Amino acid sequence: MEKYLPAHRDEFLKIQDMPNVAAMFLSYCYSYINDNIDGNLSVGDLAAKMCVSKSTLNRKLSMFTGRSANEIIRDCRLKKAAELLAAGKNVCEAAYMSGFETPSYFIYCFRAAFKQTPKKYAQNNSIFRQEKMYSDGVLNLQMKIA
Repeated sequence: MEKYLPAHRDEFLKIQDMPNVAAMFLSYCYSYINDNIDGNLSVGDLAAKMCVSKSTLNRKLSMFTGRSANEIIRDCRLKKAAELLAAGKNVCEAAYMSGFETPSYFIYCFRAAFKQTPKKYAQNNSIFRQEKMYSDGVLNLQMKIA
């Protein structure tokens, strides 16, 4: 866990006595985010579920991960969107299904995180494309043998 907290080393040394508490807090946090990612999830909702204020939630998450609640939620949404794009969903479907309110903001965030547009990512990482390439390879191999 130490590798996640380079900026907050003093606070981390205090938490080392209770690593299970920090791990449980983060586990519950990520679990709630992933279960509610496609809905209208906000930092306020997450804070209420964790039984802390928004500022306390941000302080704890910053201490444990070095990132704010908004950044963590956005990263989880982007990860979900990347999975949807790889599964063959179009950009708008992936944006809405992963909880983004507008496709334009989704494209902006996706490009910043993945260094490519969602459409380009889908073309390069599509499951269907990989299966087709594999099946084409099998067909070509069979044709060469025959």
